[in-house]
Amino acid sequence: MTAPSPSNAIQHVPRSGIRRVFDEASKYPDCIRLEVGEPSFPTPAHVKQAAVEALLTMAAEAALVDTAVRSLVNLLAVEQLLNLL
Repeated sequence: MTAPSPSNAIQHVPRSGIRRVFDEASKYPDCIRLEVGEPSFPTPAHVKQAAVEALLTMAAEAALVDTAVRSLVNLLAVEQLLNLL
């Protein structure tokens, strides 16, 4: 059984520019491939550690912002209540 051939319409669709770039890059064995958003090598430990530290810093900053926003909301609520008296 032979494999089906592509339709006539698809055979005349030009190759995309990005596909030509991928084809060219494949000629270089040391080229880092990122076309699917993932490198072709494992993430180095120092990069993972930096990501963890950044996330922890962002979480701490978010907690501070959350506390500040809650305090502001409480102050505004008290002000509104005092204005009603």
